[in-house]
Amino acid sequence: MTDESQSLDQTLDQTLNKTDFGHMINENKTAILIGAAIIVALIVGFSVYSSQSEKAYQESLSEAYVFEQEVLSAYNEDKIKSDVFIQKVKELPANVKGTNTIVPALFVSLDKLVKDGKEKEAITILENWKTNYSGGTFMAYFMGLKLAPLYEDNQMYDKAIDLLQTMISSKVEVVKARLYLDLGRIYLKKGNKEKANENFNFIISNYKDSEFAQTATLYLGK
Repeated sequence: MTDESQSLDQTLDQTLNKTDFGHMINENKTAILIGAAIIVALIVGFSVYSSQSEKAYQESLSEAYVFEQEVLSAYNEDKIKSDVFIQKVKELPANVKGTNTIVPALFVSLDKLVKDGKEKEAITILENWKTNYSGGTFMAYFMGLKLAPLYEDNQMYDKAIDLLQTMISSKVEVVKARLYLDLGRIYLKKGNKEKANENFNFIISNYKDSEFAQTATLYLGK
């Protein structure tokens, strides 16, 4: 260290020691400098992370758009076969499957896949796609509304019941009465009249002004 540097350090120390606050800073200069360096590093790191996250999101949107055009729309327009469609969906990265913008087009494609006699494949695709959303989110609920009827149509009653009960316990309050009605109907198909009536009565008690209450009343009358 040069004489000039030593003189500057001594002058700084003398200035800081003139007050209690300055003395505290002087005594903890190293810790303060380290703390400041950490804060700067965190700020820089967060900026880089935010930039990379935004870039990744934009890339996912671009990939989703390409997939919608080249796979979903192509299949819906009979430009590719169902087996090709299924394989393309399997190869799709998970981050693209979590893109909400392509879900409506996916549902149209799954309806066509069912018409093409590939119901089990449609179920597998939807089950896999649903894992990209947390259980209590609207998108997971939305997926469930599509998946539950497929379970029922394929006599996968236990899976349908589990899914409906999970949806009912969620905080999403959309067509809940219908879920209770579906649950009652499936219990009837399983031969559990007690559970079926329990759900029908719940609709009548809690959703008495809905169209589902009228249907529940008809089921109870039978």
